[in-house]
Amino acid sequence: MATDVQSDEGQQNAHGVSSLPCSIPGKSSYNIRGHHFTVDSRYKIVKAIGVGAYGVVVSAVDTKDGSMVAWKKITGVFDDAIDAKRVLREIRLMRALEHENILPLTDMEEPQSMEEFTEVYMASPLYDKDLGKILAANVTLTTSHKQYFVYQMLSALKYLHSANVLHRDLKPANILIQESCDLALCDFGLARYVDADDNTQKGMTEYVVTRWYRAPELVLTHSYTSAVDLWAVGCILGELLGGKVLFRGRDFKHQVETICEVLGKPSGEDADHVTSARAKKFLDSLPDCEGTDFQDLFPDADAEGIDLLRKLLRFNPEKRLTAEQALEHPYVSQYHDLEYEATASMEIDMKSLEPRGENGEVSAEELKRMMISEIYNFRPKATIFQTCPNLVP
Repeated sequence: MATDVQSDEGQQNAHGVSSLPCSIPGKSSYNIRGHHFTVDSRYKIVKAIGVGAYGVVVSAVDTKDGSMVAWKKITGVFDDAIDAKRVLREIRLMRALEHENILPLTDMEEPQSMEEFTEVYMASPLYDKDLGKILAANVTLTTSHKQYFVYQMLSALKYLHSANVLHRDLKPANILIQESCDLALCDFGLARYVDADDNTQKGMTEYVVTRWYRAPELVLTHSYTSAVDLWAVGCILGELLGGKVLFRGRDFKHQVETICEVLGKPSGEDADHVTSARAKKFLDSLPDCEGTDFQDLFPDADAEGIDLLRKLLRFNPEKRLTAEQALEHPYVSQYHDLEYEATASMEIDMKSLEPRGENGEVSAEELKRMMISEIYNFRPKATIFQTCPNLVP
C-alpha cells in the first residue's frame, strides 16, 4: 500500500492531509477534511478512509515497525450516555478478546485533562476493504474465496460464543478483509455478554442487527441466543453465493414475509418458539408457502454450499447449526483445523465489562473515568496519570 506521508508543518500531502502546529510534547496534529486530529508522533497520518457524524477514521504508518494502522477519532463521545457505553463496551471487548479473526485494539490516545476529554481515539490494524465494499463492487470471488471467508467467520464465532459473547450486528460491512483474504470481525458496539447458566437473552431495547441480516426471532420474539449470529452468517453466505442480498425487507413485517417466501411458512415445532400472541397471529395471517428451492435460487452454487446455507437459515433457532457444528461441514472442511478453531480461555464476565455506575445508571463523569482506565492500559506513562494520580485504576 502506498503511503504518501507529509510531516512538514502547514504542507498538505496528496490526500489532503496537512500538518498543524502542536504544543503537546511527543504529539503531532493534522487537519483532515476539516477535522483536527492529534496522535502520538510515532504515527504518520496518510489519509482519511472514513468520515461521518461520529468522527473520522484515518490510515497511518506506525514508524515503530512500519505497519499500517487505522486510527478512529470519535467526537462528542460523552454527549449521549448510550453511545458512550457502546464505545466503552467495544473497547473492553476488543481488549478482552484474542483471536486472529477478531479485530484487536492496539492503542489509544490520552486526553490532556479531564475537562478536555470529549473525544476518544482508537487504533487497530488497517485492513484493505470490508466485505460490503467487495460485494458492492461485484468482485469475482472463487468458491475457495467464499469457503475461506465463511470458515474464518465461523472460527471467530466459535471463539466469541465460547466466551459467552454475542456479536448481534454481523453484516458484510463489519467484516474486514486483507488482500491475503485474511478476515476480521469488527464493530462490537452492540455485542452482548450472556449468562453462562442461561444463554437466552431477553428483550431488545436498542437497534440490533441491520434488518437484512436479522434472525426472525429478533423480530417475532423477546428471546434470542447465539443462533442470531449464525443466521447472519447464513445471510452473508447467501449473498456470496447469489451476488445479492437474500432477504431485502423494507420493514420488519416485510422482512419476515421475505424470509417466509424463501424458506416457507413455518408451522408446528418450527414456530413453537414464537410465544407472542401478536406474532403468532401475524405468522398465521401469512399465505401458505413452501418456499423456494435453493438450487433454483442459486443455480451456480455447489451442493455443499447450498446444504450449509439450509442448515444456517433454519427458522427455528434451535435447529440452526452452532458455529462449532458448522465448522465440521464439508463446505469448509479443507480449512478445518482444530488448533486454529480456538475457544476462549475464559468466559467473559458480564458484570465486570458492562458499564455500570454506583447506582445502576452511569453519569458522564463515571463514563469518563471508566474510559480513562481503559486508556491507562495503553498509556500508563501519559502526563495525565502523572499529574492526576487519582485517575490511575
